[in-house]
Amino acid sequence: MGRPIGGAWEMIINTTINIRRDFFERIVAAAEQTGVTPGTVVSALLRHYADKATRQEAAWGRVRYQRRQSGVEWKKMHFKPCLDEYEFCIDLRKVLKFSVSCLVAHAVEQYLDELVLLWGKRIDNYHFHNYAMSQFNENDVSIWIYYWGIPKKLLKHT
Repeated sequence: MGRPIGGAWEMIINTTINIRRDFFERIVAAAEQTGVTPGTVVSALLRHYADKATRQEAAWGRVRYQRRQSGVEWKKMHFKPCLDEYEFCIDLRKVLKFSVSCLVAHAVEQYLDELVLLWGKRIDNYHFHNYAMSQFNENDVSIWIYYWGIPKKLLKHT
């Protein structure tokens, strides 16, 4: 299933995140305030988190998940990212070593209010379409480069 505009990156992936109910309600309220879907808020929030969060690369570690808390109500939120959004989520999970649900929870806590204030000034519907990957081999080493934005000059094989 795809969105109206053609192209492979327009295909949609159906997935689910598990977040605290109060965070879900904040996402829904932000969606109503900005006139977009809750999924669009999650997508923009993850991109904003990646742009703003202090880098905490965690190579060689395991993926960390949200702490279970007694008395906290959890909500499964269906999320339908396009392929480029989905790849971005996988990248964040790989680099920061947090589950996507945990990343969303951190982003809600730290940046949702700020994002809502910025909405319309800086946020657009194509915040992931400036995502690129390249690959080349150097001395029998496979090198993959993931760009969270398009630089003026792409890195290439020397």
